[in-house]
Amino acid sequence: MSETFVCPECKREYSDPELRTCVIDGSPIFRPESLRRIGNRLDKYELTGILGEGGMGVVYKGRHVLLDKPVAVKILHERYAKRHGAVKKFLHEAKAASRTRHPNIVDVTDFGQAPGNMVYLVMEYLEGISLDDVLARDRWIPLFNTVNIVRQAANALAAAHDEGIVHLDLKPENIFLTSREGRRRVVRRREGGEGKKRFVVEKEGNYDFVKLVDFGVAKFLTGEMHKARSTEGGLVLGTPHYMSPEQARGLPVDGRSDIYSLGILFYEMITGYVPFDSPNAADILNDHVFSKVPPPQGRNPAVLVDTGTNDSILTCLAKDPDA
Repeated sequence: MSETFVCPECKREYSDPELRTCVIDGSPIFRPESLRRIGNRLDKYELTGILGEGGMGVVYKGRHVLLDKPVAVKILHERYAKRHGAVKKFLHEAKAASRTRHPNIVDVTDFGQAPGNMVYLVMEYLEGISLDDVLARDRWIPLFNTVNIVRQAANALAAAHDEGIVHLDLKPENIFLTSREGRRRVVRRREGGEGKKRFVVEKEGNYDFVKLVDFGVAKFLTGEMHKARSTEGGLVLGTPHYMSPEQARGLPVDGRSDIYSLGILFYEMITGYVPFDSPNAADILNDHVFSKVPPPQGRNPAVLVDTGTNDSILTCLAKDPDA
């Protein structure tokens, strides 16, 4: 039996599981049970709208009633809330995100279970756009902006790795960009007269501030959580386009797996393409394990990739974690 999705604006119903937006007004469409929660109160949080919906749950815009403060509330889908394993995974995400205190990682502030098998976690409310939406709109991102995003994502991952946590699902949907006012001086190269290049120093305008979200697949490398999950040997978790070879093979992973995934994001932001693509997920996984990565240089004729950037990306995408 196919699921029904509803446009919150025009109320039109859809049954196509691949459709994400209303064909009439372009609004995101959601499951009816997700929309029915809007206006309800969950403990001390009022649900005021939907920010997004994924495989595990729905993210709502909310308000802390006592503090009158905006928050984001993620609620586990009803069909999963009755499963002990799914609730444990949801709790695992809350612990992973809250354990690592870093400005580039979304802050998880609360977690709970309400009557009716409603399991939720509360996060800081972010205003901005996901990297996935930026790439869908612009196809690729200028090098200066890309390096800024990669640097911040790398800092966030380093902080998580220091805590013994590997993200394992780094992808454009899980990188959120908010706007911050720049305070740096930026040196830019400009074309001068007679084809000569000159350098100018400008005050930085607004820039993209990275927030890494969704630690739902994250793996603890130390402590009791690691012991609990180490029995899952051979289980492949993550998104095929962004998986490391060892992750695709179900082998033990560490922080280097995230470096591989970050290299894919770097590749995609610069060229507008992922290194490997196919309608068949198994083909993508096999490519990660066995196929040579097409160099970013020359992948997109419209984009000039310098040798240093090309080599840095290919180092991230080495098949051998030791490389």
